[in-house]
Amino acid sequence: MTFADFLSREPDALRKAVRAALAGFADSAEVKLVRAKPGQNVMTQGQGRGDLYLLLSGRAMAVTQQANYASYAFYEFAPLELFGEQETLAGMPIIAADIRAKTACRFLAISEADYLRWVQSDTGIMQKRVRYMLNQLLDQASRERSALFLSSTARLAGFLAAYYEGHAKARAEDGTLAVRQTRVAVAEEIGVSLRTVNRCVEKLQRCGAIGLSRGKPTITADQYEALKKHSGGI
Repeated sequence: MTFADFLSREPDALRKAVRAALAGFADSAEVKLVRAKPGQNVMTQGQGRGDLYLLLSGRAMAVTQQANYASYAFYEFAPLELFGEQETLAGMPIIAADIRAKTACRFLAISEADYLRWVQSDTGIMQKRVRYMLNQLLDQASRERSALFLSSTARLAGFLAAYYEGHAKARAEDGTLAVRQTRVAVAEEIGVSLRTVNRCVEKLQRCGAIGLSRGKPTITADQYEALKKHSGGI
C-alpha cells in the first residue's frame, strides 16, 4: 500500500502525528504495516540494512549483545521513533542493535530508498533529523554515564520503581503490584547478569523494599517509596 493509503485508514490523531513526524514524505511511497509481539525483533544486530521502521504503537527496546552477559537493553522507545535511521545516514553496513518489541507493537516499514529521497529532498528535513539523532545520542550517553556510578542493586531498585509507575492498571486494590517480567528480561534491561539480578532481589527483599510471590517481586505503595530511595545508590 502507499503512504497515502496507510494514512487514510488510521485514526485522525495518529494520522496527524505521523504526518508531522514524516512531513514531506511522498504519498506515493510504498509502505508496509508490521506487527510484533512482546519479545519479537523487527531488526536484528549484525544483519544487513534494509527497511526503516516507524513505531506506531506500543513500546520497543534497543538491545545489544554483550560479552559479559547475554544482552543489554540500553534504551526504551515510545511511538513515532524511527529505527534504522542512524545506520542509514552513517552508511553502516549492518544493524547496530536488536530492535525488540517490549509490548505488542505496530510499525510502519519504509524502504531505505524512499527514506533517502525524503531527507535529501529538503535541507531542512535533513537538519531536523540529524539534530534529533544527536540529541538522542547525547541523552543516551548521559544515561549511560549516570548508570556507571550506580550499584547493581540501585539499578534494580530504579527499574522496579519505574515498573510500578508504569503499570498502575495492573495493581491490586490495595496498591500491590506483581512484577510479571522474567528475571532474564530484567537483567537485559539493567545491564547485569542473571546471577546479579538474583542477588539484588534477595538484598532488596531482606531490607523490605520488595516482597516475593512464587519467585517474582511484589511491590506495595510503601515499598515503591522505598525503592525510589534505594535507586539513588546502595
